[in-house]
Amino acid sequence: MDNNKSDSQIKSWFLIHCVVYLSVCLSFSVYGQEALTFEQFKVPEVADSPLKKVDFNSHPDGVFVEQKWQWMKASVVGQQANFAGHFYILSTGCGTGCQFNVVVQVETGKIMDTLTSGLGLCYQADSDLLIMNPKLDGFAENVPDWAYTYYYQFEEGKINLLKKDQLGFDGTCDFGQ
Repeated sequence: MDNNKSDSQIKSWFLIHCVVYLSVCLSFSVYGQEALTFEQFKVPEVADSPLKKVDFNSHPDGVFVEQKWQWMKASVVGQQANFAGHFYILSTGCGTGCQFNVVVQVETGKIMDTLTSGLGLCYQADSDLLIMNPKLDGFAENVPDWAYTYYYQFEEGKINLLKKDQLGFDGTCDFGQ
């Protein structure tokens, strides 16, 4: 009886892990080698009100952002949404091959998310597609193992990875690189 129970447990364990593995594989293969475009991720509207303030206390990285980039307050106030309809992205250097990017909600001034890129960002005001390290053509035929273009979708205040590849983005960026 114990053998049957352990065989049953093994089969259940195997089945569960197969389902989890397949669902993870399928979630990343949804976009596979398909070229992603801003048109596939259009937002219904773009806010026409400018950013009035930045609420540095609204995000765990906010205090760091405020201390490091005091000038940010003056440089972003009055700016229109440049990403996903209701958000403004500020990108600033943080060293060689490093950009620190802050996503601010235009209507509230809340910092929604931050991310660090190595080769820039590409985004549009009317789309929630965000492309990190869009241009890899500077490497010619020899793209290093560490260099990837990452495609994200901004949903419910968070940046979610859709796919990554070493092909680069061959489209046009309204903002960013």
